[in-house]
Amino acid sequence: MCKTHNCFLMLAVVLAINILGNISGANAQYEQSDSERQKKIIIDRIHKYHEMRATSPQGREPLVYVNGRPLGNNPQLRAQIDIERTYGKEISKLIGYDIDTEPTIPQIQFYKAEEAHTLGQRVDKLLHGVTVILPPQYDMYGYEIRRYMSSIAGEEVLSDPHRLAKEVANSQRAEIILEHWDKIIRAEIKEIETILETDETVDPTMRNNFKFKSGKAKAFLIEADSWISNNKKMLEMLFDARNKYEYIEPRINFASEEDAKKFLNLFRARQKSLEIMHEYPPFRAMIY
Repeated sequence: MCKTHNCFLMLAVVLAINILGNISGANAQYEQSDSERQKKIIIDRIHKYHEMRATSPQGREPLVYVNGRPLGNNPQLRAQIDIERTYGKEISKLIGYDIDTEPTIPQIQFYKAEEAHTLGQRVDKLLHGVTVILPPQYDMYGYEIRRYMSSIAGEEVLSDPHRLAKEVANSQRAEIILEHWDKIIRAEIKEIETILETDETVDPTMRNNFKFKSGKAKAFLIEADSWISNNKKMLEMLFDARNKYEYIEPRINFASEEDAKKFLNLFRARQKSLEIMHEYPPFRAMIY
């Protein structure tokens, strides 16, 4: 009788352990499932913030403060930072979001492009490196402008006065290169105009083609100059105020509201000119 009682007791203990094990396993499975659901919600939210940052006018702005008080208007970035503070900054990187990756543009050797032999080739060549992507070794002016502008305003630059000074100099180098390119393109446009004025055999299609492409080339020269200039103005402003602000990605905290507002205006002007430059395929990788 005692043995039978002990058997029943042992059986009851085993059943209890199995039941508790099943409950524990179910709870663990539920917790894991709940955790996965929460992670999916967070990742979806991060995607939404990324999309808004990429498309909204203020989406690319750093968080601007005046003595710790927010001044800028970038709620998407603030919300994203709150999520990253809770779940870790890696959560944004793990989903492949890469809006601000600087292009890698090393120094290379250049070669002279083949000469244009016909009027049509000369007209087409006006947009080489402008709307037409060339092999880097044959795109000296555009490539070198992009190289000097590729890392002109990143985190390491904005937080270091020495890098600011270096990038101001790089923007000046880009300006000089653009000036040479401008002279070459405008001289070629003038020569073609002379041909069209004196040669009545040139057909209307060629004349219209030249009108369009020369206009596009001139517009590019103006817009590229504005883009470089706006970058330089922002860098010069920050260099002049180098002892009056602190930059810790993605926050920039100014001592005076005047400097903060000036920075925001210059940053927005730079962003607008950058958006225009993205209309030219060779320059779409630029992020500053």
